[in-house]
Amino acid sequence: MNGYTVTSTGGSIASYSLTGTLPAGVSFSTTTGRITGTPTVTQAATTYTISATNISGSGTATFTLTVLQIPSCANGLAACVVGNEGPGGGIVFYVQAGGGTFACGLNLASTCKYLEAAPTNWNGAGGDPLRSWATDVNGNRTTLVAGAVREAIGSGYQNSVDAVNQTGNVSATSAPVLARSYAGGSKSDWYLPSYDELHQLWTQRVTVGGFREGWYWTSHNAAAGARVIFFPTGSTNGISDKHCECNPVRPIRAFG
Repeated sequence: MNGYTVTSTGGSIASYSLTGTLPAGVSFSTTTGRITGTPTVTQAATTYTISATNISGSGTATFTLTVLQIPSCANGLAACVVGNEGPGGGIVFYVQAGGGTFACGLNLASTCKYLEAAPTNWNGAGGDPLRSWATDVNGNRTTLVAGAVREAIGSGYQNSVDAVNQTGNVSATSAPVLARSYAGGSKSDWYLPSYDELHQLWTQRVTVGGFREGWYWTSHNAAAGARVIFFPTGSTNGISDKHCECNPVRPIRAFG
């Protein structure tokens, strides 16, 4: 820590002591009277008293130390740009132009500025997992999920919620359910991207990284199929049968 020096006008100092709890990552030396280290947590303004003792007695000095977070996209204290780490621990791949917002969230009732993709290891080793789009019960693989037909930026969340609500779908055999089950960064709003969101993710595939070669699922469905985009070429003409367990999944989330 900078900003103070240790001097004595009363003779050689034998030891120092400190009252007040320091934040994690910071330590106090009873030999030098110095506070050193890098705080790893935020902490409100706190008053500390350093006492110096020698054979003649003791003296004290009091000061206040405030630990602040460095503003960043990840902690929500700074604007995000493509390539930043997002609050969910993923990579930001879309920023709404002109500082504007887009509709997002449940029933598209919220507003967001950014999209982040789950990191390459979001499901453990082995890359993005392969899933069918729907579970093989109740005719799910041949039935249109009427609500999951939105394409726009921000609409994948509601698409995914509607697919999850199709009776019987489970994460072991349903791409939207698997995406919704991801909880990176302790966030519960991850989802399978809409068509437009996946296209934006494809444009930033190098920045985000870790994609398989193959047709990635979107959350936009028809009766027996769902739309897909091929990585790495970006072909957008694909409709894949919902029963195909050959297509990878990469969750995203909207925020800001």
